[in-house]
Amino acid sequence: KNHPSKHSAGSNNGHSNSAQMRTIQTQGSASTEATRPLLHLSRSISLLGILAISLGILHQASELSGSPDEGPKPHAIPEELKIENRILTPGQAMKGLFGHWNESTQKSAWIMPPMKRDPRVLDFRSPERSQPVETTVVARDVATKRQVILLLATLPEGDSYECRICAPLISVAWFVQKDEFWHLRSHEFLRPLGSYATPPAVSIIEIGQGTRAFELTTSDLAQGISTTAVHWLAPIPEKNRYDVLFEYVSSRANDGQCSPPEFPCEHTSRKVDLIKSKKSYYDLKLVERQSSTAHSEIKSRTYRYFFDGLKYRRLSR
Repeated sequence: KNHPSKHSAGSNNGHSNSAQMRTIQTQGSASTEATRPLLHLSRSISLLGILAISLGILHQASELSGSPDEGPKPHAIPEELKIENRILTPGQAMKGLFGHWNESTQKSAWIMPPMKRDPRVLDFRSPERSQPVETTVVARDVATKRQVILLLATLPEGDSYECRICAPLISVAWFVQKDEFWHLRSHEFLRPLGSYATPPAVSIIEIGQGTRAFELTTSDLAQGISTTAVHWLAPIPEKNRYDVLFEYVSSRANDGQCSPPEFPCEHTSRKVDLIKSKKSYYDLKLVERQSSTAHSEIKSRTYRYFFDGLKYRRLSR
């Protein structure tokens, strides 16, 4: 009688062991399910690491190859500039204006952003793209107390811009000292002047009481005609900056193409005299003389000019 109970007990133990086994299997299965997200996360982290390393290698390769995306950015000339120093040197002014100055070459190398230009004049500036350029100091006027005026010339970088009508872009930077600081009053690109990538000859003249101007002289020879022109760059009170306020052709001759008597040789010369007074801008007298092999007579005319606040105008005869 006790056997069945033993058998029954054995059966119960068997069921108990079987249930126990199932419980272990279930726990094992649950443990496996729990580790799967960790495996996926580990694989994802590994893939991200590989991707980051690849991107780093590509970035280094891009830097080594000189990718345009990593090149120098266009430089915006500041509208306001303040330099602390007792004496303003050209290098300090140029570094402030263009962000660079090389003392050995006496040049500022910078990236000129797109700029508007007169399409009727040969001008290397582009309204659509930036380009590397170099700017030099052509002349400096420090005669007026607490003022420094720099006449500058800018050219495209390199030696490809050297034709007869390839002229540097002329600009003027005007600095005024207040307290311990030099302040940029104005900087303005004016126009291309010169030839063969060379700026014009420059002198500084007095054109009024307390008013000085840069006098730029340009020369040209084309198709047998030689021409010399004069340009005055001076402060314009109404504009609060420097600009071209007077210019004239001082001489013109066709010696290279004339053949008298069929083709007469003709010469024209003009001379300007300043009529000194107490004005900030003197009146001018311009004398014009013309000669020709076609006749012996020398024609002479005299004109008067006055400053109207923006430029010199000719008085009616």
